[in-house]
Amino acid sequence: SAAVDWTWEVPVLPITALILSAAVLAGRRGERARRPFSIPARATVVGLALIAFVAVLIPLSWTSSVRASQRAARGANITSALGDATAARRVAPFAATPSLQEALVRESAGDLPGAAASARRATKAEPDNWRTWLVLSRLEAKQERAAASVAAYRRARSLSPRSRLFQR
Repeated sequence: SAAVDWTWEVPVLPITALILSAAVLAGRRGERARRPFSIPARATVVGLALIAFVAVLIPLSWTSSVRASQRAARGANITSALGDATAARRVAPFAATPSLQEALVRESAGDLPGAAASARRATKAEPDNWRTWLVLSRLEAKQERAAASVAAYRRARSLSPRSRLFQR
């Protein structure tokens, strides 16, 4: 539900806020028309609405780029998949998902050192996300870095001890 709902909620909420702001600021029409707010108050509300719009546009942008990267990867277009993942990471360097997608694409291209570097960025962005640690563990194992792989695996398991994935 969250995956589907999030897609439409992101653009709908700021648009709704902009429409409501416009309705409040417009005032009444006719002979007794008057402005309910002063010009500075109206400018402040419009400015806040625009800031909210931009704040929503950033995650929408990197989410779209990650999804484009996933589609390209499924279609075996690694160059496009990597370009979209890198673009998403540049827009949202603070988020784990773009870095994790970049790691997965780099791994599929055979760039294990680059994939591990991207996975490390993902773990730094979201240190409490067990998935990023699990991917990093796999990448470290593929590079024959046993100690680093085991440490990342243990971190992943400690973050999600009830997961069936970690049950013995």
